Amino acid sequence: MSAFILDLETTGLDFRKHRITEISLLDMQENRIFSKMVHPEQELTPKAMEITGKSLIDFAREKPFRFIVDELMDFIGNDPDTYIIGHNLDNFDKSFLQAELQRCAVDLPSSWKYIDTLKVARSILPHLPRHTQELLRKHFHISTTNAHTAAKDVMDLQLILFRFMENYTLNDLYKISQDYQLWPCFEYRGVPMNKIPLWYLQKMKRQQFFEHNPDVLDMLQRSDRSDLCDIIT
Repeated sequence: MSAFILDLETTGLDFRKHRITEISLLDMQENRIFSKMVHPEQELTPKAMEITGKSLIDFAREKPFRFIVDELMDFIGNDPDTYIIGHNLDNFDKSFLQAELQRCAVDLPSSWKYIDTLKVARSILPHLPRHTQELLRKHFHISTTNAHTAAKDVMDLQLILFRFMENYTLNDLYKISQDYQLWPCFEYRGVPMNKIPLWYLQKMKRQQFFEHNPDVLDMLQRSDRSDLCDIIT
């Protein structure tokens, strides 16, 4: 078994048009890290610059993603039992990584198993008001210094994951992540997918919510309801 904690920084929030600026992978078994700055070949959004404290000039000496993709995939290896772990992984990191790999004509291996620790935290720590990585750091008394650098975030997420694993195995966390079936945000946050009104789902579709949140659409498709034809087509 292999397990890697993934964190990305990007030029913006839309995986369809924004690019990776930093990628870190922490190999939990071998205790080694792959961490690279990546030239995004586009300007960062003002929000991304505010969060990361970087602008395009900071990446002038870095290589674009296509020049590191082979090294990245070699680092992960080809173990058929591989876990990829990240916070908000299903909505963010996985989509960005997949988009960058597709630009390089590389497919995500179908055997990889994904653990989204945001979904896990929502499931096993329901009493917390929010489940951001920042709040989990505070909850578990982890330093927030240098947050929003990919290398710091993967190391902190490993500490959070170790706390989860005091009571759950890695495969338990995978099942919790995969089985998560609650609406993630706004006024219906925490409500089971099969209880969300159809009119609300239709409104979310008109607002292109599902285009930016593909994991929510996937959860809907796996939910026990038969009125989604207009939503999933």
